[in-house]
Amino acid sequence: MFRFLAFLLFFVSTLVGFSQDIKQINQIEPVYQQLDTMPQFIWGADSLQSLIKATQREVKDKDGQKITGMVAINFVVTKAGLIEQIQVYRSQDERLDAEALNVISNIRDFNPGIKDGKPVNTRLKSVLHFK
Repeated sequence: MFRFLAFLLFFVSTLVGFSQDIKQINQIEPVYQQLDTMPQFIWGADSLQSLIKATQREVKDKDGQKITGMVAINFVVTKAGLIEQIQVYRSQDERLDAEALNVISNIRDFNPGIKDGKPVNTRLKSVLHFK
């Protein structure tokens, strides 16, 4: 069963276009929240906020009215500095959720979190506001 799941994971990740090398499919790596150094956007927090604002599109309903609200998400910054496992954990509208997932999935260039001197996978939370 585990081999089948590992194969399925590999197959799906290939279809989606992940470019990460899978060194050991059988090894499940832990995801941390408490670290020595938290992950940081390479270009700085201000640049990250600017990038989010620049890529975040206005969401409208079928009548053309702007939809406002917030979307709370969590995601993993991998030890390679990529964002994976993006999930909405507090939602006000599915259309806002889709835009928030799109914005976060296109962010690159993180320095990974550090625990005991080694880069590790880290779960982070964020809130995107749509005004």
